[in-house]
Amino acid sequence: MSNTDIQSDNKEGIFAGVNPVMAIGSSILVILFVLYTVIDPENANKVYSAAKKYIASDLSWYYVGLMSAFLFIAFYFVFSRYGSIRLGKDDEKPQFGFFSWFSMLFGAGIGIGILFWSIAEPMYHMQSNPFITEDKALSLEAAQVAMRISIFHWGLHGWGLFAICGMSLAYFAYRKGLPLSVRSGLHPVFGDKIYGPLGHAADLLAVFGTVFGIATSLGLVLSK
Repeated sequence: MSNTDIQSDNKEGIFAGVNPVMAIGSSILVILFVLYTVIDPENANKVYSAAKKYIASDLSWYYVGLMSAFLFIAFYFVFSRYGSIRLGKDDEKPQFGFFSWFSMLFGAGIGIGILFWSIAEPMYHMQSNPFITEDKALSLEAAQVAMRISIFHWGLHGWGLFAICGMSLAYFAYRKGLPLSVRSGLHPVFGDKIYGPLGHAADLLAVFGTVFGIATSLGLVLSK
């Protein structure tokens, strides 16, 4: 199968060159969440706050462990024999130089967040965080813990995750000729099943995470 296998056969119109299932499904998903938040903001706030609290309290170990695993895997790929595999075809050369790529990745990876949170986040964690008691807020110990949390959020761990996702997309799209989508990274496990409901679910989850992740970062910055 090729890139066109999950795209629409339409050459014209609103669905030209796209997969109508993904286009409609992702649009409905975003619209439903927006409508729910606008129509019932109080209940939506309770649901979102409860979800955030559950993730922070019960899944923090999973989050920290997963991010550390991504960082380890990224370093492994760099220094192992896999680090020499070209992400495109063997005869292809990079379209951009190292500095250009670094600049684009830095801008897209951190973007608006670092303009505000590079200063605000350490101050925020210094006042309150899960690793200090209330009586130690604004203390020297609180400041040290705040910096450790901020470095974890903005240090190598996040870039490890970005690198693995980027390598997966680039490898399967530009070297294997699969669609430039999250589902392609599942091809070694599920084979051609990624072109069915399983692949649609993976891409919808990716859309969900991307849209609301960006919206959260942008909203937090603009609200300050």
